[in-house]
Amino acid sequence: MIEKKPLVTIVMPGLNEEAYVGKALRSLLDDWAIRNCEVLVVDGGSTDRTKQVVEGLIRNPPETSERGNLCVDVGQTAGAQNRPEDEVVWLLQAKDSWVRDVTREWNPVTAGKRKAVIRLLDNRDRTASCGMNLGIAQAAGKIIVRADAHCLFPPGYVRRCVELLADTGAANAGGVMVPRGEGGRTQAAIALAMRHPLGIGDAAFRRTEFKGEAEGVVFGTFRKAILDEIGGYDIKARANEDSELNVRILCAGKKIYLDSDIKITYFPKKTFKELANQYFRYGRGRARTTIRHKMLTDWRQAAAPMLLLAIAYAVVRAVAGKPAHLIVPAAYALGLMVAAFLTLDRGERKRAREAEPATSTAGTLPDVAASFCLRLNGSARAGAGAGVGMQKGEQTPERVEVPTRTNAREAACDGAQARMSAASGASAKTSEGACASDGDEGPITLKTRLTVAAAWGVMHMCWGAGFLFGLAKFW
Repeated sequence: MIEKKPLVTIVMPGLNEEAYVGKALRSLLDDWAIRNCEVLVVDGGSTDRTKQVVEGLIRNPPETSERGNLCVDVGQTAGAQNRPEDEVVWLLQAKDSWVRDVTREWNPVTAGKRKAVIRLLDNRDRTASCGMNLGIAQAAGKIIVRADAHCLFPPGYVRRCVELLADTGAANAGGVMVPRGEGGRTQAAIALAMRHPLGIGDAAFRRTEFKGEAEGVVFGTFRKAILDEIGGYDIKARANEDSELNVRILCAGKKIYLDSDIKITYFPKKTFKELANQYFRYGRGRARTTIRHKMLTDWRQAAAPMLLLAIAYAVVRAVAGKPAHLIVPAAYALGLMVAAFLTLDRGERKRAREAEPATSTAGTLPDVAASFCLRLNGSARAGAGAGVGMQKGEQTPERVEVPTRTNAREAACDGAQARMSAASGASAKTSEGACASDGDEGPITLKTRLTVAAAWGVMHMCWGAGFLFGLAKFW
């Protein structure tokens, strides 16, 4: 068999991600991704065991389940049993002829298991923007999914992003970020701070209740031709490279589409020092983007620098013999603590409601397989309707209810469906649980509230300082 190019290339730049890269890759590589994607891990010169972890996955890559994603009735003929899993993929992607045609170019008709294709590239320039451009240049796919090693991705992530790109006609499509702490109380508090509007502003891609056109998404999914058209990532951007790319996409008259049902779990920094360095780089990167494009894309980008200047002015005046000016930093600190005590619980309850498992417009792979099984059994109308995105218990466009499976042959399909759900292993369960829970459940203690308030202060001050430094450096 001659295999042709994959539909999707996942590019994951990273540096010193030993603790996370393996889990991130496993969460991405479900059956659909393994059959339709290649993964390029672009290492920026890691000094830990990041490369060894990736090389271990290259030697023993994740693989699809025995039966693939297709649930076939055991009573059907041998010809029906040997139908390729990719027929289900065609059903999923029939809504967009461009995606369907590209999929047919790939479509390796294989029986049994298929192993993931993972490659490791060296990025001598170290930065994420150079790593992304290197990966894009090496990519065989016509769709590029930008991934990050410091995250866990929800089940079916790649497929859902590709479908969103196809359905909306956007130049960039993706989901939202849900910070989660797992490495101790400080990281858990930083995650709480990042989930709150005081830590993230009103950026749509950090909110969990937004669906529509936006100024950006987390990471993103692109047609490779569009990236080539706008020039790829800015190689001089040492931070804020995703936002800078999105600005050029919007300036080119194209749209970015965000679906908050796609939730990516992000693991924030574990110490205040790391958080301070990160947000200083973010502020400096945003300043460079602002100067390059001569535009401030949102008012909130000016809030932190202005606040920092006001506090610095008040401190200088206090040192000069006007202690009354200290009311400015004192009021700011008091405001953060009041917010930590009065709004954290309400915000977390709201976030928990929004984080309840949402129904994907494309359906989960087991549901697609089950509906296709019904189609093979003769329920053509119900199966075809569910095969392009209907969930169990919902109605097809013809208002036909998906039947409850009760007989022996349908029970066999349930068994196959269960095997397919287990095919992605513990990673899928981990990523799904990570998106529904933040790993820092339980009552918010006094110490946690004070740590959250301190994290907000570090984020505001360091972002503002980085922005002002960037303006002075790049102007």
